[in-house]
Amino acid sequence: MRLVTTASRMQQSWAADVEREDLPLFKNNSPVEFRAESPDNREDNFITDLIRSLDFSVTTQEQNMELGAFSMSLAVKDIKASKAFYEKLGFTTFGGELSQNWLIMKNGPHVIGLFQGMFPTNTLTFNPGWDNNAQPLDSFADIRELQRHLKEQGVKIIDEVDESTAGAASFMLMDPDGNPILIDQHV
Repeated sequence: MRLVTTASRMQQSWAADVEREDLPLFKNNSPVEFRAESPDNREDNFITDLIRSLDFSVTTQEQNMELGAFSMSLAVKDIKASKAFYEKLGFTTFGGELSQNWLIMKNGPHVIGLFQGMFPTNTLTFNPGWDNNAQPLDSFADIRELQRHLKEQGVKIIDEVDESTAGAASFMLMDPDGNPILIDQHV
C-alpha cells in the first residue's frame, strides 16, 4: 500500500494532492510511503509542512461524551420573518408548530430551531437518544448518566434532572462565556 503525495508552489502556499491506492490506509499494518516532489526540490520543507498541517487528535473514552443530535436554538423576535429568511438559505421546515411559535428547520444535516418567546437567548442544544432526523438511536447515554458525569467533572448544572426518573428530561448548563447549553432528551 502506498500513499503518493505531490505538491506545487502556488501564491506563496503549498498545495498537496493526495492519491490513495488502497483504503484503509493502515490495512494489515502496512507502512505508508511518501514521495514528495516540489518545483524547487524542497522536499524536506514540504514533508515538514505537511506533517505540521495534519491535525492528530487522540480521543479517549473519557473525553468522548455522546451528546446526541446537535442543533442551534435561536431566540427570534418574529418567527414568520425568521422562517422566511432561513428558507432563503435553503432550510426547510422539519418539525414544530408555527401557531405555537416554534419551528425546527433543516438544511442537509444542519438543524436550527426557531423559538419566539421561549428562550431568552440563542442556545446550543443537544438531544441524547436522537439522530439528526429526530429518530431514536438504538443505544445512547441517558441524560441522567450525562448529568452525573458532568457533575463529577465539576460542571455546574442548572435545572438538574431528577435522577430517580426515566425517559424524557432536560437540564441546562452555561459555558465559561455564559452561553447556555440545553441537554434535552425526548426518549
